[in-house]
Parts: sequence; C-alpha cells; structure tokens
Amino acid sequence: MKSAASRHVTVSIGPRWALCMSVIATALGVPAAQAADHLNLEAGFPGTIEDAYPVKARALEVQGLAHYERVRADGEDSGHDRHEVAARLEYGAAPDFQVSMALPYRTGNAHDTEQGDVQFDGLFNFNTEGVVLPAMSLAAGLEQPYGSRGGGTETHVKGILTKTLDVAVQDYRPRRLHFNVAWFHNWEPTAQERPNRYLVGLAYSQPLNNDTVLVAEVFREAQRQQDKDYNFANLGVRRQLTPLTLVTLGAGAGFGDDAPRWQVMVGFQHTLGTWPLGM
Repeated sequence: MKSAASRHVTVSIGPRWALCMSVIATALGVPAAQAADHLNLEAGFPGTIEDAYPVKARALEVQGLAHYERVRADGEDSGHDRHEVAARLEYGAAPDFQVSMALPYRTGNAHDTEQGDVQFDGLFNFNTEGVVLPAMSLAAGLEQPYGSRGGGTETHVKGILTKTLDVAVQDYRPRRLHFNVAWFHNWEPTAQERPNRYLVGLAYSQPLNNDTVLVAEVFREAQRQQDKDYNFANLGVRRQLTPLTLVTLGAGAGFGDDAPRWQVMVGFQHTLGTWPLGM
C-alpha cells in the first residue's frame, strides 16, 4: 500500500539512508518513488490495523495472503480450523487516493468457511503529519459475500490516524502509532447477522533495521455473526526483499470467549510499476 516514506523525506529521512536507497533503486533500474513501502502498514500485512498513507499515484501493487485461525468450536457441527487465502490489487488512482479490489476465500471446518467475499475499497489521505497533528485518512469500502452461507452486502467507513513518535538521529527508524476506528453496515442481514458492527484498534511499528519493521497491535472487532466479538493481540514483521518486493509474517492470540485461540498470517507484496505507462 503506502508511500509515507517518500512523503516524510523532507522532515524525517536521514541523508545517508536516503542516498543509500536512491543508489540501490537506481542500480536495479527502479525509480525511488516506486520502491516497496515496507515502513508502512497494510490491512492483513501482517495485521489488521493499517496506516494513513495511500499508495503513490499511478503505482500498481499486487498482494497475496495466507491466513490460518485455530478457532473455538461453535456448536457440535463446527470444527476448529479456518484457512483463508486472498489476492488483492491496489492502485494509486490520484495523488493521496488509492483504490483496491480483493478476493478472499475461506475453507476448513469452522463457521464462515467454504465461502468468500468480493471487496472494493478506497482510501483518501487528508494530510502529511506535522509536529503535533497526525496524518489522517478516511477509507470506505463494500463487501459482497458469496459461497455456501452467503450473507448481506456490507459497507464500511474507517477513520485512520498515524503519528511518528520520534526518529533516530543516525538513521531513519521512525517509531509510529496507528489508530483505526470503523463502522460497518449490513444492508440485507440474515437472521444470524448483525445490521451494524464496529472495529477499533491501535498498532505500534518500529524498524529493526533498514529492511525489517516490527509491528504490534491490539484490536476489538464485532463480527458479522450475532453476539460474536473478537479481541486480538498480534505481533509481526514486514521484510523488504528487494526495492519492489516485501514479505510479511504475523501471529497472534485471541482473548475472550469468542475470538480464535490463535492465528498465523503470511503475505507478500510486489510493486508492478506505474500505470498507464509513459505518463
């Protein structure tokens, strides 16, 4: 997703690190503005909370995710395993604005399996953070389930804040806090679904070195299913492999009576370039 690193360059990036990234990108034939944004957070890569910065204008990214949850059995006909795979495309449709399409699908023997969703999302960033004011974005999306159980069409709006706590003097290693709050509305809920639900969460990110970012988060999300609320704490890393490619790994534990006992997430992100070409 994001391009916060390029947007903080005037206030945050140390000259040595900026020069290093420029040299590496140039040597590989990659414009610096297209380099992988491993410093910033994507929903699902490796956790649920995202940051306030969209992908750079005209940049096209492809992402893949594998997710396993060990859930608490929900009745005699429900098992303990939920597997999810997802593919997602993100595009910088305009400066400060991105759109995305995702196709997750879930299998296993737990509730909400043998079905998937078609998801469309957009995110608009209002500002680059200042000394006091955090970066602020507003996201909105639509989700249509399909498969064995189906479900009603759901829309959501999400407020996102990102604030840098400090930057190391010798290197560009910003410690950041990220806050998300979202409201979801189901337009055609089934008898087992909520008409309205919410998500609220906080994440902390910190580079461990020039290529790896540590992410820790906690969040609470009311589920589509009536009377189900997930509380989770996750820990993960984002690792840049090349200027255009990064991988993510995360794991977490649920707490409370409803949340899965634990989960593991593996993902990758690759910047295809800019589109249309030549503009």
